[in-house]
Amino acid sequence: MDSKFPILTALLGVSIAIVFWLMSSMNFFSSETNFVTLGFSLQNIQNIFSYNFVHTGFPHLMVNLIGIVTGGIVLEALVRKRTILLLFFAGSTISAIIIALINPGFSVVGASAGAVALLTAAVLIEPKKTIGIFSLSIIGLFVLISLMNSFIDSQSQEIEIEIEKLKQEKEIAQNQGDQKLAKITQKTIEAKQIEKEEIEKGLKLSASSIINMEIHLVASLFASLYLLFFEKKLFRRKTGLISYVHNFLNK
Repeated sequence: MDSKFPILTALLGVSIAIVFWLMSSMNFFSSETNFVTLGFSLQNIQNIFSYNFVHTGFPHLMVNLIGIVTGGIVLEALVRKRTILLLFFAGSTISAIIIALINPGFSVVGASAGAVALLTAAVLIEPKKTIGIFSLSIIGLFVLISLMNSFIDSQSQEIEIEIEKLKQEKEIAQNQGDQKLAKITQKTIEAKQIEKEEIEKGLKLSASSIINMEIHLVASLFASLYLLFFEKKLFRRKTGLISYVHNFLNK
């Protein structure tokens, strides 16, 4: 339990990031098709596991990874690895099923329920350490998102410049009577325009994603009840949130 390096947390975070990267065709946005085919709902109950790996965009992914990493680092030094896996996957599974029953038409994507379950357990057991790690992670998140937004803007501008250059090359080819080159250039222009449209769609999709607070509340409640019934010693440890509240009330 007292491992020097939180290997399970690292593996979980890296696997989620890699799947997102592959699903987004190796850019920073996931397609709407992924939500339909891999999101969880009552119509897609087979996606109860895969929905954890689907994210609307880079900010959505990073926020969830912060919760997983923060909670995982704290918990991995105190509990068994199977407890961390149980909190994450059982928390996400139970939360998704309950939300699907409450909102039958709602499709759930993202690892936020599992992340909240880990984060809640960590806060209850080691609030000071958890808040410290989480605060530093949030600062890093803002820096990363700012850098990513700058990169995306730069990428969009480069594509626009390339399209204009290609249009000029196409015009020159047509004037020279080289129809074959003109057609090849036109296909390249169309491919670049599709690339630009995908970036714009991704930005809109990421900005319009709905944060469902209900699923987070269910995940938090699940983690709290799990600790209360199955990890009582950790739930009541001196450094835990319950002890802090108890001591504060008895001052």
